[in-house]
Amino acid sequence: MKKAYVLASLFLLAALVVPALAKDKAAKTKTSTVTGVVARVDPTSLTITVKSKGASEEKIVDTGAATKVQVQTAEDETTTNAKGKEVKHPKVADGAMADVKAGKHVTVTLAEDGKTAVCVLVHREHAGHKKAK
Repeated sequence: MKKAYVLASLFLLAALVVPALAKDKAAKTKTSTVTGVVARVDPTSLTITVKSKGASEEKIVDTGAATKVQVQTAEDETTTNAKGKEVKHPKVADGAMADVKAGKHVTVTLAEDGKTAVCVLVHREHAGHKKAK
């Protein structure tokens, strides 16, 4: 009887812990980002020129209907970071792939596969920055 109780307790514990671990692992999907200047926009892909240590490299990322586009607006907003310090940064609005144009500075969040765009953030132009050609 005691053996059955111990086995039932272990089974119940496993039934509760395993799904929680699986959910935790699913929540921690690995993404990466790429920041650069848009070189070309095609219906299913985006070519970005990335500069790293003085060298330029073109990175092609796949886009699709699920790719979210956000655009920094001319307005700023102030938020409080984790340390309690107020930080000013550009407001962001929802956009469309039509907002992603050659010459625009972007940050692309890539899916776990490293080549599919999950989100494209189009940076606003800053006074004093040279416009990319």
